[in-house]
Amino acid sequence: MEDTKDTVEWDLAVLLMEQWDPVMVVMSSQSQDSMVDKVEEWCKQQGKLFELQPHKTFAQSHAILRLSELELDAQHPALTVESSGLEQSVPALSRTSDDEEEPDRFAKYRQGDDEFAGMGKIRLTMVKLGCWVNVHAPRAISAAGGLMTFLSRRDALDSFEETMVPVHGIESMQIEQYMLINQDALQSLAVFDYRPPASSNNLKDKEAMSLFALLRSTVTPLGHKLLHTWHLRPLVNFDLIKARHDLVEIFSSGLNRDACDRMTKAMKRIKNIPVHTKRLRRGRGGIKEWRAVVDALLAANEIKQQIVTMPGAKSSTIAHQVAGMISWELREFQNDVLRTIDFDESKEVDRVCVRSGIDEELDSLRQDFHELQSVLAAVAHHVKTTMDPRWPCQLEVQYFPSLGFLTCINPLGDGFAVPQGWNMLFSAEETLYYKTPETARLDEEYGDIDTNIQARELVIVQELNERMKAVDGEIAKIMGVIAEVDCLMALARAAVAHNLVRPTMVQEPLLEIRHGRHILQEQFVERYIANDTVLCGGPDGSHHNMMIVTGANGSGKSAYGKQVALITIMAQIGSFVPAESATIGVVDKIYTRMQTRESVSKAASAFMIDLSQVSLALRGATPRSLVILDEFGKGTLPADGAGLLAGVIEHLINGPCPRTVVLTHFHELFTQQFVDDSLPILHCHMKTELAEGTKELLYLYRLTPGKSLSSNAAECALAHGIPKDVVERAKEVRYVWRHGSNPPNAT
Repeated sequence: MEDTKDTVEWDLAVLLMEQWDPVMVVMSSQSQDSMVDKVEEWCKQQGKLFELQPHKTFAQSHAILRLSELELDAQHPALTVESSGLEQSVPALSRTSDDEEEPDRFAKYRQGDDEFAGMGKIRLTMVKLGCWVNVHAPRAISAAGGLMTFLSRRDALDSFEETMVPVHGIESMQIEQYMLINQDALQSLAVFDYRPPASSNNLKDKEAMSLFALLRSTVTPLGHKLLHTWHLRPLVNFDLIKARHDLVEIFSSGLNRDACDRMTKAMKRIKNIPVHTKRLRRGRGGIKEWRAVVDALLAANEIKQQIVTMPGAKSSTIAHQVAGMISWELREFQNDVLRTIDFDESKEVDRVCVRSGIDEELDSLRQDFHELQSVLAAVAHHVKTTMDPRWPCQLEVQYFPSLGFLTCINPLGDGFAVPQGWNMLFSAEETLYYKTPETARLDEEYGDIDTNIQARELVIVQELNERMKAVDGEIAKIMGVIAEVDCLMALARAAVAHNLVRPTMVQEPLLEIRHGRHILQEQFVERYIANDTVLCGGPDGSHHNMMIVTGANGSGKSAYGKQVALITIMAQIGSFVPAESATIGVVDKIYTRMQTRESVSKAASAFMIDLSQVSLALRGATPRSLVILDEFGKGTLPADGAGLLAGVIEHLINGPCPRTVVLTHFHELFTQQFVDDSLPILHCHMKTELAEGTKELLYLYRLTPGKSLSSNAAECALAHGIPKDVVERAKEVRYVWRHGSNPPNAT
């Protein structure tokens, strides 16, 4: 699978292991300790083998070398020297400080340009792998390479020679509970879209308009992270999707507005509790951490009361979850914390203070401490009576934590005679500090009383720490439930704010959207023109499984394709959707060819990146998938591009039959009959009109049945400032190219 994030509890890692049931799990020695512990614990419980390998074998350049040695079986197409045009389609090799493989191992695979079409074996093999998996996911590549190294060395124990383990195939893993959608699709659909301005240091300012930014109104740190994960991994479980929709409907109801406002107010008091409990467990927490835990538990109880009494929510899954949270043991722990810790005094002195009446020994120490002032005054009076009256001075006996009791002298004249048995410890300005026989007796009687008080408080607080370990798991579960409620309430607020409706989810691969809208695009226009969509996956559906949309440049084709995909993603996140109505069959995978993301790290041409994206769709699509192809084939010769697109269309129609939206300018598909008219394809176009008199192109943004055989390129060019004589010349050339003769009015 592609690089993605996991929760602090490593839920995704556990889900993967449960789904694939491996015999052995191999990990890098530089993996996070918490992840290693989680995986090792799972392996012990399931009776699986666990291996921790040196992190150097997982270095990216080492992994690329290992993967380049793969010799896949015959079902994987071999690349020949005619593939030399692909030479830039693999990630650049870079050596890191961890890479200690001998340089000649890399060099020998970069030799033989004649044999490998000037690319070298590494690049050629990675091009081949790129047709099956995303070779631009560095962590996935590192993990695969580390595994291959481990297997080859294990084989070497028997053969005394390190060889490459036979591999019959390589493919992307899919998690059964979640939709498969890669980073390219997430980026091109603007599910996430970060564009940091140079002058901003605020993360919220750095995020441009995206689906996540629009739906995000969570108020807890864990809720924010969870909503981000929901956008990364939409659900495919029908019951879970329906359960989320039920709760969004409840929370968005006007009857529950006041209750939701009270819950939001309570949730705003909840901080990042896992971080605070972790600090407390490690003995590094202070009053801030204890305050955060108590506030979170009090807020959780308020949220529980609101949900269990909320109309319509009593029978929901979330109501069952919250009804059981905050057990008697946890409530007792919460009350003991409130009884034990004096939060007001702790805030003043900036340390954890224990209330009086909790511990007899602590109360006795505090009583002695409060009586010190009178004791010290009496001792000071006694000391002054024993001194020579010829040497006037100001005298006090004071207590200093860690130093104990000291006699403080401020001489009022010269020639002060130090009494016998006095030892000066230090001086500050005009005051001299002595350890005297009287203060030594005070040290013996009272000791370092303030330090003793703090030490006793520390023992009491540590007992609370130990008790918290027993309820820490329950606290984590409660915070997880509250994070889910926070996300659902954010989706409910979005449903009200953006006029969203609940989609009807079905098991059949149907996609029927009435008056659908692009939720991001409509934020920037006064009126968005809504359009319909009707598709059904599979060869025997009641509707077409593919639609081809044509039309002029700027007529709204791309926005329409993104709209269809975004509505599907929103529905499977658990959100309501921007439409008048929508019936959506659960989508297992979304593939897009919409935005070519070129970069230095992707040392590939735009056309090669497009081919990689479409290749993944052709190999992975199922009748339950959704494929959006926008201007595929435009990066090469028109005839070649149109031919490739025609081949892709026929493959999808005659093969997996996913729900497919094709957006194209290739009129050759129809004029030259690249695509057979008998194929079950729904042809539509984005309607435009030429204004009478001015002949100005008017965009209506309305999806209309039928084909558009003109891109209106000349009119678009004029509208965007291209000189009229240039446009007129372009029309003449187009006429000659189409008809083989000069236009009638040519001079």
